[in-house]
Amino acid sequence: MRARKGERPDPIVGAWERLLAADKAAWAADRARDRATARARAKSFRVDRPTMTVGMRGCLSVEEVKRAARESGFTPTRQRELAAAMKKRLADWRQQRKAAGLEGYDRTLDNTTAEWHSAMKALTTTKATTPRGVILKLRYVERGIRDGHNPFDAEVIKSAIADLSRLGLVAGFRGAIEAKRKRNARRS
Repeated sequence: MRARKGERPDPIVGAWERLLAADKAAWAADRARDRATARARAKSFRVDRPTMTVGMRGCLSVEEVKRAARESGFTPTRQRELAAAMKKRLADWRQQRKAAGLEGYDRTLDNTTAEWHSAMKALTTTKATTPRGVILKLRYVERGIRDGHNPFDAEVIKSAIADLSRLGLVAGFRGAIEAKRKRNARRS
């Protein structure tokens, strides 16, 4: 979205373009990793993250295993055994991913995801200087509604409302509503 002639560009435009580029890169990295993971599975590598059920909870990390074991009332000795077993599973999993050549894909996805989060934070913290900037923020939320919930939606909405207030657009809107109420009251 370009600025109109004589209008200064809104800084949100840069944040929006950065977010779209980061989104595209993260999706591409995720697809590449998925394809590489499927090839590794076909070669009998065990590349899926290990899980462990402790009590009634499925755990994906040593910390989760420790918490679930403690909450399920296991003895301290059994808690340590379960944590050690999960630690071994995770080490084996990392070794399998490395042997399958997936580490590079994992790093790339981690980096692109970190850039996406950074771009998303920039979108929520950058102040819009024009109504067009606010519209871009709201377009992001519209995308989230269409594609599924995003944890940043609420932050973007709060930021857009703050921008509208700062730009004086909310006050103008409230003023128009009050004026309409007065006109309607006089007509009654």
